[in-house]
Amino acid sequence: MAILGNIGNGFGRLMQVREKQAQLSVHAYLATLDDATLTRAGLKRADLKKGGRINHFV
Repeated sequence: MAILGNIGNGFGRLMQVREKQAQLSVHAYLATLDDATLTRAGLKRADLKKGGRINHFV
């Protein structure tokens, strides 16, 4: 049974890492948009920078 527990833990960790990668990608893409487009989408550039990860890709 310990093997199944390890597989479940590994899968959970993998999902966390993939979510973080997806968030980084989305933030990087949003950072490339102009301010007018961000405003239409209901976002503010200052809110994107709070994550501190935008410069990772830009």
